[in-house]
Amino acid sequence: MRRMLVATVLPALLPALLAGCSSFDALNPFASSGPKMAELQPIQATAQARVVWREDVGKGKPYTFVPAVVGSTAYAAARDGTVVRFDDGRPVWRIKAEKQLSGGGWCGSTAAGGGHRQG
Repeated sequence: MRRMLVATVLPALLPALLAGCSSFDALNPFASSGPKMAELQPIQATAQARVVWREDVGKGKPYTFVPAVVGSTAYAAARDGTVVRFDDGRPVWRIKAEKQLSGGGWCGSTAAGGGHRQG
């Protein structure tokens, strides 16, 4: 009975359901009708970005580690357990955890050596 109902009702409703999608444009925020977005204006650069310092802490693969930056202090980590603190680009301390790292703790909205699996 159920199989017969599906075989009979579904083919009859399918065209109505597909056609009905276009009749709901007033409710669909992604529809092409309705208010248009303002045209984007060009942005003029007011400053030039440049690399002030760069340091290699170690490999992170298969994870991507993101340094935590607070003012002029940065904390960085590597997969092998290395964690380093930098002040104005100079290493202040370096430790080696007893285990490999795969993620980090959270400090407010800043990840201290936070990582996520690539891919």
